[in-house]
Amino acid sequence: ASSMHDDFIAKSLTKDDEIELSCQIAIRPKHIAKKIDTHCENVNTSFKGKAVPVRVIQYNVQTLKNEGDEIDLYTTFGLGKCAIICLQETRNKYSGIKDMHGYIRCIAAGVQGDHGVEVAISKHCHFAIDDEGKKYFVEREHVSIVCSDPRCILVRVCNAAMDFYISSAHAPFLQPTTDYKKWLDSFSKSIETHCRFGKPVVLGIDADCQMYVTDQYNQWCLKVKGG
Repeated sequence: ASSMHDDFIAKSLTKDDEIELSCQIAIRPKHIAKKIDTHCENVNTSFKGKAVPVRVIQYNVQTLKNEGDEIDLYTTFGLGKCAIICLQETRNKYSGIKDMHGYIRCIAAGVQGDHGVEVAISKHCHFAIDDEGKKYFVEREHVSIVCSDPRCILVRVCNAAMDFYISSAHAPFLQPTTDYKKWLDSFSKSIETHCRFGKPVVLGIDADCQMYVTDQYNQWCLKVKGG
């Protein structure tokens, strides 16, 4: 479907559009969709129950200046019952996992005052419910960082009721020091390498791109089950 979408865009562009497109490259779905299966309802086949809908937030915070900013932000997320948070440009100076503000925060530090990404999972929102009505939450021991760098972090959440991945990532601009094509290839390879096939992957990405032929693209997305 993404190849058909690419062909449609190419045929729809005028010469001027092509010149503009050369300066603002859109990220194609096929670059980040390799071996990602997000159509699993019961994420653990031995679990007798079902997953429940949760609220996911992707947000470029453009710097968390101090602890007060963090408290305000996560208080807002908590009041909104946001279960999964993917942040970019946090510019944190440390990496690791912290249990704070009602969330399990998986942090990848920035470098030289730039970048920094984070995944946070709520301890108060349930993600699944079994056949007897018991709710299942995420706790600290269920969360691990699979890999990370200043632009991308991949986290695994695994317990008796669920097994899935979350990635927060920040793609480079067209003309920064990091080559966007190499970064996309590296990001796709990281997902393909580290995520077990058949396990859901939640992607929260600041793609730094502009989508073209928006109406047509939105119609295409709506046709994709679970898209």
